[in-house]
Amino acid sequence: CCKSNSTVQEVIASSRRAMYACMARVARLGPIPTAFAIQLFNVYVRPVMLYCLEAIPCPQTSRQELDDIQMQYLRWCLSLSNKSTRQDVLLECGQLPVSYALDQAIVRYALLLETRDAKHITSSALRYFKQASNPWWGTVQNLRDQLGLSDVDPSRLPDLSRKRNKCCRQLLGEKVGKAAVARFY
Repeated sequence: CCKSNSTVQEVIASSRRAMYACMARVARLGPIPTAFAIQLFNVYVRPVMLYCLEAIPCPQTSRQELDDIQMQYLRWCLSLSNKSTRQDVLLECGQLPVSYALDQAIVRYALLLETRDAKHITSSALRYFKQASNPWWGTVQNLRDQLGLSDVDPSRLPDLSRKRNKCCRQLLGEKVGKAAVARFY
């Protein structure tokens, strides 16, 4: 528990540093379109924010901190005050909160673990995750229920790993995209 919590805090600190570095880069470039500044955030900061968090429990307060980092950058790009609402800022920028991308990564990782054969090393990790006391597996089950993925049987996906991963991506793209937009808007 303590190790995963310190990992989450390290990811948050790294995300904050990456956000400030991205802000400095955008400021040095001079006046650029807002869409380009947002794209720089998506390319350079968002991967840092999501690094390894799909595999460990991430408390709601940490998810909120990640969303706050995103909001700070988007408000800075739009030159808005902190009084502007999150929903207005996200709609203006055409973005979803980082916590939705984290949900998508968690479900994708769980499906990947479930589609591996019994001899793969991650199968033993999955057996550990499925323990009732593990908060990560509880998060996965809640997300799968919310997204309507509980009826998906990973063993019915094609045997070839390339096709299986493509099926997982297509399934997640459709289910998670629609659910995230419906939950947010």
